Amino acid sequence: MDDIKSFLKTHYKEICITATVGIVLVKVIKWRKKRVKKNYPPNTIIHHQIGRGPYAPSITPFAVKLETYLRMTKVPFMNEHDSLTNRSSKGKLTWIEYNGQEIADSEFCIKFINKTFNLDLDKWKNYPPNTIIHHQIGRGPYAPSITPFAVKLETYLRMTKVPFMNEHDSLTNRSSKGKLTWIEYNGQEIADSEFCIKFINKTFNLDLDKNFSDEEIGAGRAIQRMVDEHLYWPLFLIRWVYDPRQGIDVGKQLGFSSWFMSLGVFFAKKQSYAQGVGRHTEEEVLQVMDEDLQALSKFLGKKKFMLGEEASQTDCAVFGILSQIHWHGCGGASEKFYKKYPNLSAYCERMKAEFWPDWDDCITHGGTRKASK
Repeated sequence: MDDIKSFLKTHYKEICITATVGIVLVKVIKWRKKRVKKNYPPNTIIHHQIGRGPYAPSITPFAVKLETYLRMTKVPFMNEHDSLTNRSSKGKLTWIEYNGQEIADSEFCIKFINKTFNLDLDKWKNYPPNTIIHHQIGRGPYAPSITPFAVKLETYLRMTKVPFMNEHDSLTNRSSKGKLTWIEYNGQEIADSEFCIKFINKTFNLDLDKNFSDEEIGAGRAIQRMVDEHLYWPLFLIRWVYDPRQGIDVGKQLGFSSWFMSLGVFFAKKQSYAQGVGRHTEEEVLQVMDEDLQALSKFLGKKKFMLGEEASQTDCAVFGILSQIHWHGCGGASEKFYKKYPNLSAYCERMKAEFWPDWDDCITHGGTRKASK
């Protein structure tokens, strides 16, 4: 008992502060629970967002996106500008409620709305049967896309000559996996460029690699993995983080708005850190890029294509990545390394001539005109 009294005397202030904070927290939690539990109209989408912006309806694009969709579909909805203090259970600022059910993330919200109200804004698009619909973000200023995976997949479609058409809509119409590059075929959705290629091969009974040996196919597979899963990340960081830090106006050269650049920087840092490459120093990341480009250059040597005189599936992945350095390098670090390997530059020009004879119709020429294809 004496020990307890002594403790209370010695730590009197700390105990009072802790008790006060505890009482305040309990009151805040009760207040929030009381505040969140409102009696909303039945069968109405309750759109929680952070509040109105100064010159646009919100300072977050996802709130504008979701409210625009609600307005397009004309479903019953109301706004609650409360999510700074009332986030979703997933921590999202933009979320909805419907008859007490919570849905977070703008894409999942839209899918829920579609399912609940039996909606399909794209139902008017009657695509031709037995045709690959290639969804991508849109044409780039100097190469057909600013993402290597769209260039990779479209190059494959051109190589195989399967019936396909492009839809430049995936900034607002991503796949169910959240991918920007994806395909549809007779209503079936396939996401991720590699899975798309596998699906195309199976559906149309194709094999671009049938004339190569097992050893060549194995080497090609390793090269494809290197560019898609390894070289991509240094390129990603250089474009969005390192080059702008060096004063290179990537946004102006590639036609990105300032808010889009800000989002790009955020996601580049976050995703590359989660992947692992972003945990390295800038010097180490640049070294990784140089070593990968050197490996590609040595493997290509004097060959016309990566595996020999005939183009293969591997070439699509390699060309997709290199197209972003060759035409969208913006005079930055990736372009400086790339210039050390002239056979890679010549390779890109051969791929362009072979499979993209309409190249000039598939770019915006620095944003000076709309691509006609």
